[in-house]
Amino acid sequence: MTTTERFYAALAISCLAHWGMLHLFGAASAQNSLGTPTIISMESLGIGASLQGGADISMEATPTRMEPQNTADKRREAFFAFLDELDAAVHAHRMDGGEEGLLGVAAYAFTVRPDGSFTDPVLRQTSGSPALDAAAYRAVRAASGSVKRPELLGNGDIPVVLHVKYQYDLH
Repeated sequence: MTTTERFYAALAISCLAHWGMLHLFGAASAQNSLGTPTIISMESLGIGASLQGGADISMEATPTRMEPQNTADKRREAFFAFLDELDAAVHAHRMDGGEEGLLGVAAYAFTVRPDGSFTDPVLRQTSGSPALDAAAYRAVRAASGSVKRPELLGNGDIPVVLHVKYQYDLH
């Protein structure tokens, strides 16, 4: 048996032993510095017995632990909603130049400032058509500052790479 195999075997045995102790006893006992046992009940940790056996984690016992996750989830949702609004604003300005028959995708990189305006867009991936690339550039410039940035996202700059798509009869 190699050292790595021994390590993984010991890890598996340790996990099995800990699960077995939790499953069989439902509480942990430890000795403190005075030599008296300290009982830690599973309910105080937010863990209780489940109907199927084993341990069940109660979400109600740990409301403070859930709060940061909810805040992170709200920020993530706000961020993705903001990006969707940016995408919609840019795509709403694609046909402002009156070009017709454009087909392809141009990718532009820019940074959204705290006030919602964009830095000068930089072409990251050309569509192969100078007319389409120019129309996409104008669309990004026209959308700058048109989408209100949520306060939840803070005041830092947000780097964005946006793919501006053109298809026949797509408005």
